[in-house]
Amino acid sequence: MSLYEFGARAWDIETKEMSYDFLDRTWLKVAVLSPYVVLMIKSGVKDSKGNDYYDGDIVSVNKLTFKSSALLPENLVVRLYDGMFQLFRGKEPLMGLHLGYIADGEVIGNIYENPELLGGEGADTE
Repeated sequence: MSLYEFGARAWDIETKEMSYDFLDRTWLKVAVLSPYVVLMIKSGVKDSKGNDYYDGDIVSVNKLTFKSSALLPENLVVRLYDGMFQLFRGKEPLMGLHLGYIADGEVIGNIYENPELLGGEGADTE
């Protein structure tokens, strides 16, 4: 699957703006090489309302595909980590918990534009 099919967006750290329309070769090269641009890859999986999950999205998880002691709903972060889209509690990885385990969830924001949804544990832009 190519990047054009898979999709991406970019967060500009300096201007604090998200760009969805940058997938021409010149801009993509700038985005990948720039220390001021964070490239956020689309997972190819959709939430319960049909929205795409991207690396860095904040998801309100209402139900998992297995029984869990987790108090739901809970806002978790989607991260491309170790080659798969895993869920994080803030900056803490929930090892082995990936998008396939969400039975009912909804994208409610992302770590750059909506860090308040995580109670102050937003983007790590260092």
